[in-house]
Amino acid sequence: MEQISRFNATTCEYKLITKQAAIPSKAYVNWGIHLANSGDVEEAIEKFESSSYMRPLNPESFNSWGIALASVGKYEESISKFRQAVKIDPTCIKSYTLWGAALVELDRFEEAEQMYKYAIERSPYNIETYLNWGIALARKNKRNLAEAKFRKALDLYPRSGQAAFLLGIVLVEMERYNEAIEKLDLSLKFQEGNPEAWHYYAMALLKIGEYEKAYEKAQIAIKMLPAKAEFEINLAEIFVALGKDEQATECYELAEKIDPENSELFTSWGITFQKQGNYAEAVKKLEKAMELNPENERTMYFLALSLLETGDSKNLENSRQLFEKVLEKDPRYVDAYIKLGFILRKKEDFKGAIEKYKEALKYPLKKTGANFFIASAYWALNRHEDAVMYYKRAIEENPEHAESYAEYAAVLNELGNNDEAIRKIRRACQLDPGNSTIKMYYNEINSKGRE
Repeated sequence: MEQISRFNATTCEYKLITKQAAIPSKAYVNWGIHLANSGDVEEAIEKFESSSYMRPLNPESFNSWGIALASVGKYEESISKFRQAVKIDPTCIKSYTLWGAALVELDRFEEAEQMYKYAIERSPYNIETYLNWGIALARKNKRNLAEAKFRKALDLYPRSGQAAFLLGIVLVEMERYNEAIEKLDLSLKFQEGNPEAWHYYAMALLKIGEYEKAYEKAQIAIKMLPAKAEFEINLAEIFVALGKDEQATECYELAEKIDPENSELFTSWGITFQKQGNYAEAVKKLEKAMELNPENERTMYFLALSLLETGDSKNLENSRQLFEKVLEKDPRYVDAYIKLGFILRKKEDFKGAIEKYKEALKYPLKKTGANFFIASAYWALNRHEDAVMYYKRAIEENPEHAESYAEYAAVLNELGNNDEAIRKIRRACQLDPGNSTIKMYYNEINSKGRE
């Protein structure tokens, strides 16, 4: 109520000002900004339009108008306003920067680059241009390009806590956690009161297994800025890593009270249930996340995985469709190929499974075990020579994988190479002496050897 009263009071003040005989254009700009910040974008646009009629040579009216239009996704219309602002004042760096950001949202990256370059030409040492350029690129997941802009800003001004902070965030998103920690640490030397920096610091520490340190940083962030759902979600994930499931649940429940429409909350909560083996609850949370954000591929992937792991054959087709959709959105989700292969194998479509596994091999840095799965599928098709080739590759990729040796031994046994089969099955037993399937292969191979 207090916030509404303040809003109404401020609105009344602007109305009084604009009733004066000489109506100041600036009052309409400020009023529009106030309305936009309060969420009333359409009315804000009217105020900016009124301001532009009063002072048609004021670039700030057009910039503010363009920002409001961009905030509701009207990027083409916003560009026309930024273009007008540039015509009025060709030296206005802000206009070029805003124009560039709108072009990035439209995926017109070459044109956007030209706008940012115009801004840099007019003020080569203004790091704000590089920061805004980087932010626009990061919003479109162009993280490598964003990283370069933030680094350039930091090169220009090594004491910029904001440049270090933004670089740290993008490095976290790129899963380069140790580098991120270094930059976030630098950021906090100049912006110790930035709760978001402490939050991302905690995220990076969590990812490298420094759970206690992550907990300390997360607590600092929450003390600075309580009642923020993202902070509670991060703390919940830290508690899960520390084996404190009750505390994690409390954090998730608090986050839900703070922001019940936060899709990331339900995704994180669902993943936690999935890791705990509670697949039914995982599916419920992840389906809720999908309702809130139907296009998030991370949510799709874990929902597909949880559906698959319920063991219910009725869920297989839904799981398959979700994995396919994940790969349409991001072909680098390599594990989705493996899971699709598994689903196809269950349907005894071994050739289809092999095709999916081979797609995973196109990403050699991801150790997915695809060679082993391909070998196993070829064995099921009685294509023994192909199976042998891929079992060899699987062992080269992971010399400690007991099942590769065991199945390789079984194939060699079927090919009549009993001596080599015995050597391979013995190695499998050494690696995993308690595995019942390996013991079964061992008995079969030894029995044939005695014959």
